[in-house]
Amino acid sequence: MRPATLVARRRSGARQFSRFFLAASAFSAFAISILPLPALAAEDWYTGASKTASSDDWIVAVDASTTYTSNKSQFAIVGSTIAVDGRTLAQTGTRLRLEGLAGTYAYADPATGQQIHGQQFQGGLLVGYEKIYKNASIAGYVGVDIRDNSLSTADINNSTVGTTAGVKAVAEAYLQPTDLTMFSAYASYSTAHDAYYARVRAGYRVFDNGYVGPELTFLGDEYFGQSRIGAHLSGLQLAAFQLGISGGYGRDRFNKGGYYATLDARTGF
Repeated sequence: MRPATLVARRRSGARQFSRFFLAASAFSAFAISILPLPALAAEDWYTGASKTASSDDWIVAVDASTTYTSNKSQFAIVGSTIAVDGRTLAQTGTRLRLEGLAGTYAYADPATGQQIHGQQFQGGLLVGYEKIYKNASIAGYVGVDIRDNSLSTADINNSTVGTTAGVKAVAEAYLQPTDLTMFSAYASYSTAHDAYYARVRAGYRVFDNGYVGPELTFLGDEYFGQSRIGAHLSGLQLAAFQLGISGGYGRDRFNKGGYYATLDARTGF
């Protein structure tokens, strides 16, 4: 298959994801407006952790995640979510989010087979609103996303090289259908090279504050794409930190199949 055809198909896939994301965001906004539940503290959507007394008064939450794959990529993400309207993160209100990403990757040039090594850095500033219910939370964010991508060797087919700014939107939700089950979902889309990320997890409580279950992840942009399926152990409380680990099978467009491992952590004050 010709490189130009590959790029066209990848861009088409990214556009389809963006349409899905916008539809999901609209549904989330509609759900927020009609749900009759009282505005009480929910559990942590990010690690699946049960609400603890220490997190009830958090104004700032710091999330960190690092992922290693056998498909020649390693990435780390740090984000901070801040309640900016005089309330805590356990209450419905306006949010400010700062986030950063850094990582390395490698792939074979489709035309020559030569190994190309890349570095990616990304930062964002977003504003949003989170609705807290008794056993659920739903949030949406929008803001600016800046991304820098560099390669060890020029690749004329890789349109994501260089520094690009775009508009980023995020939708996230956490549900606890029963005392023993959880469901979390996160999706983001940026106009900077049609970058997207989506992660869905379900879990069953097996420890006092932990869940085990499956997870599914999709990520990529107009040139690259990867899908992952695996299992997670999340919601573990260790001192002031909430922890989660996950791993499984991953497949991307260049390096094909492999495995991945992710460590998530959250703390706050």
